[in-house]
Parts: sequence; structure tokens; C-alpha cells
Amino acid sequence: MITLNQSEVFKMGRKMYVPFSAVSVVFNSKGATRKFDKDLDSITHPTRGKLFCLPSNVEQFIKVV
Repeated sequence: MITLNQSEVFKMGRKMYVPFSAVSVVFNSKGATRKFDKDLDSITHPTRGKLFCLPSNVEQFIKVV
């Protein structure tokens, strides 16, 4: 379980975007890596930098406070 501050997370609709460096531990697991393509769905936020969309199967490991 990884805890992120609300300031690190950007939500747009039902999608949650997070910085890759904040959740790199989750994406190093083989199951999550197969479902995650960091070049597929990413946005560049003006203040938070490049953010990547979390797949629904990875959101269970993320807690936003």
C-alpha cells in the first residue's frame, strides 16, 4: 500500500493520474507492469509535471490522503 498526498494526484473524470516516481514500487511488480504502459496514457500538468494514468487493477494499492 502506497500513500500519496492529494497534491500529488490529479483526477480527471474517473481517471487518476499520479507521478511515476511516486508509485514506481508498484509498477516494478510483474503483474502490474504487464497492465501498465507508461507511454500510452499520460498528461503533462503545469505544476505537477508528467503524470501517468493508473489502471483500475493498480488503484487498490494507492491510498490518497
